[in-house]
Amino acid sequence: MTVINGRRAFHLNKIKKMGICTSIVLVILLGITFFEYIFLRLLGLQYNSIGALVFFFVMYVFLEIPLSLITNAIPKALKSFGIIQSSKGWLSFF
Repeated sequence: MTVINGRRAFHLNKIKKMGICTSIVLVILLGITFFEYIFLRLLGLQYNSIGALVFFFVMYVFLEIPLSLITNAIPKALKSFGIIQSSKGWLSFF
């Protein structure tokens, strides 16, 4: 960082790097959302408005993360208690 008159100034390179990284992440998320939308259309699901579609994807993201953490933790916990032999997945649980 450079110091100008006692204040810190951001380098233009840091702002460029953050902008490039943010745009790459947004493009990837947009691509995933587009393919999920196409998949849902193939299954016959339709939305009345774009707002409903965006709401669905936002809820999906916020609910998917905790659910995947829970479903990955259950086999590991059962293995640590000695109930199942392997924590590689749900097949060993059943």
